[in-house]
Amino acid sequence: MEYNRGSSGIVLFDKSSPDIVVKKTKKPNINDEIMFHQTCFDICAQNKFHILRIPQIHTKINNKSYGMEKIDDREMITNPCKSLSEELQTLFHQLENRKIKAFDYELYLQRDGTVFMIDFDKFCWT
Repeated sequence: MEYNRGSSGIVLFDKSSPDIVVKKTKKPNINDEIMFHQTCFDICAQNKFHILRIPQIHTKINNKSYGMEKIDDREMITNPCKSLSEELQTLFHQLENRKIKAFDYELYLQRDGTVFMIDFDKFCWT
């Protein structure tokens, strides 16, 4: 395994599974982070967003880490276009309906034009 500190925290790259990274969380309860992550994934899928994507979760490894779909984190987006902003507003509105608030997140442009949201350790219950 290879270690790297990237935008999504400490990430372990398993050469036998090149499309999966191991995300280490700083949250005391990893189950909350996994639940926030999965909820965002489900909302994006249900709304059939065209731009916004959430990396798939593959497995909980232990109390501090889980497997996540590997994304390209070379180009961070700080000023979303109108279409992406609308999808983000829909996501946040639906999260608020579920009593979840996103205080911080990161967006990364992918080669196919989609944008992945990561950093689910800054979500909380309201």
